[in-house]
Amino acid sequence: MKNLLFLLIISLLVLPVKAQWNNQLRLFPIPQSPEAISRYNTKVYFVSPGTTFYSFQQGGTHWSAYTIGRAIENYDSAQILVSASGNYNEQQLSDLCFLNEEVAYAAVSEGVNIKIIQTLDGGINWSKVENDVMLWTIPKIAYPRTGFGYYLSVRSSITQALEVIVSDNGSCTKKDFPADYLKPHQFSFLNDSLGFLICVNSANQQLLLRTNDAANSWEEVVNNASDTLQSFFFASPQNGYMISRDGFLFTTNDLGKNWAKSTQLTTSPANDVYFADSQKGYIACDNGQLLVTNDGGTSWHQQNTGINQHLKQVYFEESGRGFLLDSQDYLHTNFQTGLDVHEENRWQIVPNPVQDRLWINQADNSGNYRFQIFNARGQALSEKQDSSVNSIDVSHLGSGIYLLVIDAGGKKINRRFVKQ
Repeated sequence: MKNLLFLLIISLLVLPVKAQWNNQLRLFPIPQSPEAISRYNTKVYFVSPGTTFYSFQQGGTHWSAYTIGRAIENYDSAQILVSASGNYNEQQLSDLCFLNEEVAYAAVSEGVNIKIIQTLDGGINWSKVENDVMLWTIPKIAYPRTGFGYYLSVRSSITQALEVIVSDNGSCTKKDFPADYLKPHQFSFLNDSLGFLICVNSANQQLLLRTNDAANSWEEVVNNASDTLQSFFFASPQNGYMISRDGFLFTTNDLGKNWAKSTQLTTSPANDVYFADSQKGYIACDNGQLLVTNDGGTSWHQQNTGINQHLKQVYFEESGRGFLLDSQDYLHTNFQTGLDVHEENRWQIVPNPVQDRLWINQADNSGNYRFQIFNARGQALSEKQDSSVNSIDVSHLGSGIYLLVIDAGGKKINRRFVKQ
């Protein structure tokens, strides 16, 4: 009997655990219903544990939310720096490159030109990088260190031919780039001289290019014919991983000189690859499928996340806490935000959009609640602390997007609303 009980316990321990993915991760200003508003150019950057940058375009304005080094459990907090109008007003974010939690560079449109902006304080302030050449279409940028970056520029709108511009604190040098390489997809430099680019050639073959001499020359290190190369990730300059749309994994352990191609890992189309450490790796696929390895990619098992969308991006910490961005731009997480479903659903605000008064519907009035309204810059505009309050006068607010934060005994409920 004891042996039977022991075997039963062991069998339960080794059963795969189904991850519970929560699609209510609230990163302001991600709306609760992404399909409810017209959005485009959505970008999510996982900078480091506790630091995420999310942005999207709407109505000519580029809204962006930036969590800066916050505790992971507080991702649903309203105290998030939000950049709008002053930073991205009526400009389109082309690409953004993070060095760490404090330093980032972005390429944004400025009429027919492009300007490079930088932040050195975690997104609180952005300033223009004064380059000494005129910048036109720049789909991709890469910064291996502060002040030193690479711009991939389209030098001909007709042929879409590319060139590389190297900026050393604004002093720019143009590098010749083979005319046969087009349609840049992913661009990254691991140090001042070692860089990689996913693109296609004139025959529409999928390529990974490598430079080890600061973009003076490029070599094809992977030619994958018609199977789209989706993304690459380097856990270190030595060790890299790249996934193709058809589910083939490419690996390198020699600074990207040579790549080994795996057998097909999945029949579900793949979109993104990420390794949290040398052993734990993840591949995001269509139809909510996630591939997981715990042995550095030697073996993989498939996990059904229960998300009924294609998975576009994946990011995990060493602890196992992860994030998935789906094809509808919902951000999912496998940790709890502190609110159960009933607590989350019992707080509703109407009408939305609102003109004069915002009504708060709740199941009961027990407890002590605090209400705060934040503008698009994350600034607190008003505050009430009264459990009997069931409406808020918002007639004095200007038109725009706001966030109502309800603090119910330490649990924060965020509700986005639009003031007309």
